Amino acid sequence: MPRLHIVGDRFYWRPTAPIRALGFSYEALGKDPMKAAARARELNEQVERAKLGLDARTKRGDTVAALIDAYQSCPRYKSRAETTRKGYDHFLKHIRALAGHVIVATIDRPGMLQTYEKLIAARGLYTANAYMKVWQILLKHAYDLGWRKDNPAAGLGLQTPPPREQVWTVDQILAFCDAAVEMGRPSMRLAMLLAYDLGQRPGDYIKLTWTTYTGSGFMIKQSKTKTRVNAPFENPFLWAEIDAMPRKHSHVLICEGTKAPYKADYFRHLCTKIRRAAKLPEQLQFRDLRRTAATEIGNAGATDDQLRALQGWKTRNQAATYVVVSSAGAEGAQAKRRANR
Repeated sequence: MPRLHIVGDRFYWRPTAPIRALGFSYEALGKDPMKAAARARELNEQVERAKLGLDARTKRGDTVAALIDAYQSCPRYKSRAETTRKGYDHFLKHIRALAGHVIVATIDRPGMLQTYEKLIAARGLYTANAYMKVWQILLKHAYDLGWRKDNPAAGLGLQTPPPREQVWTVDQILAFCDAAVEMGRPSMRLAMLLAYDLGQRPGDYIKLTWTTYTGSGFMIKQSKTKTRVNAPFENPFLWAEIDAMPRKHSHVLICEGTKAPYKADYFRHLCTKIRRAAKLPEQLQFRDLRRTAATEIGNAGATDDQLRALQGWKTRNQAATYVVVSSAGAEGAQAKRRANR
């Protein structure tokens, strides 16, 4: 049969692109060669009828590519934050390219485990975990649609990566600011100072508008969680600088090149470019400024609830993720103990 293929000990019917355009899709035919051949003949006859216009068909949603389309059209996906969707889309694009033709019903748990192990070896644990979480979401959607009776990617026991502990030093922050100014990017210097002072996520700064300015800080609706937080300034010099800025645009941070608010991808690109120009360590990332601020605040003696109020955390346990334990924190704890005594 021209469209009958065997992989391992299983048979599959694989239509060409013109035949898929008629509404046909891949189909698993099982292990029995006689039954597989009979089903393939039946499908070939349907193709011939469809070519003559005698058999109208609709596309069957049983491939990974079709599943991705279905997921990206569902309300659950559309309700995600823009940054979350972009993260998902990055991995969904790769999944579509590598496995878009695969029939969803043929995906099994051993295959998912092998994929995970190969990803760890090729891309590292962080990327492998993120990749597999998207697979879990995708196959959960297949279960919800009735395409599968289980989720072979669920409960794989993903390895817990070591927590990030990178924090910026004051010297590194100043070096970044100097490099930004030298490159004609004072807006990036301001972004750095805001991130260090307010301790929010990178996406929250490029969306800052003057309507959210309170006169002593910003009222921020966090881009990821939609939590509203009042973020007051700690640095009086930054406060004075913001107060004196002209307000020609709706947004606080305006790209010098485009004369418009920053796009997230370009903002990340510039951060990397400036960090390298400043000869700072590659492992430092702009997002680590959130941890830097939280660590400084925690070492200064702030309570978990005070940290939650500024960072927008839902639980006290999140302090353990962001606040890096240091000798300064231990010394502060003993100082409080002495003062109380």
